[in-house]
Amino acid sequence: MGMQTSVSSKRIAGWLATFLILISGFAIWKITPLLNERHAIEAARQWGNLAPIPDSATEVRAVKHDAFTWSEIFISFQAPPAAIDTFIKSSPGLASVQPEILSPKHMYLRDPTSPNADRDMRHLYFHNEAARYGASWYDPTVRTKGRLYPLTPSKTLDLGEIVIDDQRHTVYIHADRG
Repeated sequence: MGMQTSVSSKRIAGWLATFLILISGFAIWKITPLLNERHAIEAARQWGNLAPIPDSATEVRAVKHDAFTWSEIFISFQAPPAAIDTFIKSSPGLASVQPEILSPKHMYLRDPTSPNADRDMRHLYFHNEAARYGASWYDPTVRTKGRLYPLTPSKTLDLGEIVIDDQRHTVYIHADRG
């Protein structure tokens, strides 16, 4: 009888250990994107010398991809127009930056994938690398009304930009270093 109790106890302990490992793995799987999002937002703020994302912001999404010699960040959020303007005005890194105004006559469009594609030179084009890093939600296309603020390169930032879609009240931030 002592042998059966020992086997049953070991079996229960094994199942319990498996259960705890699965629960821990699930918790890490759920928390890691949130930590990455917070880290991405904080890094972009530091690199671009930006104000905090407005408290009224919704649909906040962020991803940071790190490689051996470089890092890239993609962020988007929606906010009321006044909150977006306060974010821009409160960002020291944008103090002397004049935005490029986007309109139907001067749009910000995804670059066609074909090298022979016709490009209307009135418009600006961007390469959307974000989807490669799980950010398929990042699409700073502006066709009607918006603004593009280039981020000033610094010791911590090689290139970056903030694109504001004033019709959808959406802000897109891209920062790259390395």
